[in-house]
Order: sequence, then C-alpha cells, then structure tokens
Amino acid sequence: MIVKLGQFEFRAVLSAQNFGHFDNTVFLNRKIRCIGRDIPGHEEIMQGRVEYLDRVTPGDATNTGTRTDLALRYTATPSDALSWYVYGQGSVDRTGGLARNERF
Repeated sequence: MIVKLGQFEFRAVLSAQNFGHFDNTVFLNRKIRCIGRDIPGHEEIMQGRVEYLDRVTPGDATNTGTRTDLALRYTATPSDALSWYVYGQGSVDRTGGLARNERF
C-alpha cells in the first residue's frame, strides 16, 4: 500500500514473507528540493525516511523483534556529468533480538 499525503509518501508492507521470516514494515518518506541556486543543470535533494520494522522469525529469537530506523540522504548534481550523495542511517529504538541497522 502506498499513500501520498502532500509531499510525504507513506508505504506499508504487512506480513511479507522474506527469507523465512515475516516482516511488517512501515515507511514514511520525504523528498525536498533545495532552493537557492540558479545554475542550469544543478540540483540538490534532501531525503528523509523513517522505517518501523516488526519482524517474527519462527524459532530464531535473535532475528525477532521491532526496530525504528531514521535515514537521511543529501544528493548534489552539480552538472549532467557528476552526481554525488551522502547517506546516514541509524536505529533509534529496538526490542527483541534484532540488531541495530546503522550505515554511513
């Protein structure tokens, strides 16, 4: 299910079987185009994401629990030939045996 609320995108995947476990996942995405540069072909985008995961893995307590992650990505495209981004993600809350989900 995907629902767009203004400039926010809400997506829910409920009870999806994935590699032997069952995931209930809810995402909230937001993309913002940065303003203030009038250079043709130049674009800056800031994206934020909140993800809530509720996972049940029968017989595996280390892969069962809940986790809330926050992510932020900044993308700059200074020209048609060059694009780069910086990305960071961290777990802000978790229960059960799920590991932290942190990437930088």
